[in-house]
Amino acid sequence: MIGPLNLVLSIDIGGTKIAAGCVDADTFRVLDSLVLPSGRGIPALTENLKTVWKWAKSNWIPSRIAVSTPGKLEGPEGCVVAPGTARNMEAFLGEWDCLNLCETIRTAVGATRPVFIINDALAQLAGAIVESGYLRTKEPPLIGYIGPGTGLGGGFAKISDGKINFFTDGHIFDIMLDREPEDIWSKPGPIMAEDVISGRGFFDLTGKSMKSVCENPTLYAHYQPILNMLGRYLAQLIKKIEAGHVVKIDGHPQWSDSEISAASAVRMWNIGGSIGTQPPASELILDILRKQCSDHTFRPIGDPITAAISGAVVAMGSLR
Repeated sequence: MIGPLNLVLSIDIGGTKIAAGCVDADTFRVLDSLVLPSGRGIPALTENLKTVWKWAKSNWIPSRIAVSTPGKLEGPEGCVVAPGTARNMEAFLGEWDCLNLCETIRTAVGATRPVFIINDALAQLAGAIVESGYLRTKEPPLIGYIGPGTGLGGGFAKISDGKINFFTDGHIFDIMLDREPEDIWSKPGPIMAEDVISGRGFFDLTGKSMKSVCENPTLYAHYQPILNMLGRYLAQLIKKIEAGHVVKIDGHPQWSDSEISAASAVRMWNIGGSIGTQPPASELILDILRKQCSDHTFRPIGDPITAAISGAVVAMGSLR
């Protein structure tokens, strides 16, 4: 059993897997970890949470629980999933709408320990900031995160006095893009970013998972034109943010002028997600970004699971 440190049980809820870890809250080191297939729907989430809690209690005594999850979080505790923002977790449409994750987690694990919840993209950003050493920089840089995975995660932060200050609502999946001239696969008209820059979007176009394509040289060669298109759409997204031309899909919360202005100043990007870290697709996409957005710096996240697990604990310290 791991000794008595300031230990946090950190849980990263994802569309394909749930990762959990024992994190030292003083150093942000992940001391032990567990990965489970996630499944869709609240019952599957509840069973996984019970498994994670049993595993944690048998190995150490967590003082708190930190959770990263898809979705925009609202409510007094920041625990309620806003409608329409966590579709990749649902077994049926609307299942996660207005779900109180704090209550769901406490009920599943039977725990009275404090629960902190943050959007998964912001947790990835926080983990990447610590991993890269940016938290110790003297200048307060602006840093962005883009994670093309099952969906499209995003986040923005300013580092000041050793703390991470997030700005905007973090969501970029619903930013509208112009249809690329070479895109012969998507429907005509404006395109929502996540429809073309995500594993879901890739599957809708090809019927294949990104992982299966990347592991098969023949399939990779066949679908490379679509991967090239994905990279160009990602470059377009970054250019729109830089130019301040951020328009969300109708009915979604729009960023304020001050949020758009702050995000437009970001030139340092961390790239994560299952697509952003899955070679050779990730290497192709990074090459396109560096060519088309040459005045920006792009840094791939080394281990998305570690970044998410540690990042939730980093964010908990920054936001408390």
